[in-house]
Amino acid sequence: MQEAWIKIFNNLGKVDNPDTFYPWCKRIVINTALRSLQHRWLKTDLTDTIESLDQVTGPSILDDLSHEAIREVINQLPEGYRDIFLLHHVDGYKHEEIGKMFNIAASTSRAKLSIARKRLRDILNQKKMAI
Repeated sequence: MQEAWIKIFNNLGKVDNPDTFYPWCKRIVINTALRSLQHRWLKTDLTDTIESLDQVTGPSILDDLSHEAIREVINQLPEGYRDIFLLHHVDGYKHEEIGKMFNIAASTSRAKLSIARKRLRDILNQKKMAI
């Protein structure tokens, strides 16, 4: 939060229209939080995430992949899907909480997570075929 406030303060001169101030601040806070999550994600132990992925993909797909390879596969997801996947599976947020973060409905969060899981399955299956 402190980092977001510093960014807002340092860039106050860039806001021309007072009506856009609140949405501008909100976007900075959200982007700063997402960047922080991405940095934390790079250092996260993937054991719990791998267990979640086993439920999505089946354990045999993940058997031959290292944590780094799995991290690389997850990073291939489009940003919005990856963020929702990580927030749900790595950080344990509920869809209602994710919806509030992104200003979307909880059902949209669920749908995007479902698409992310399908894309992960497809990527992992292609990777498995290549091995």
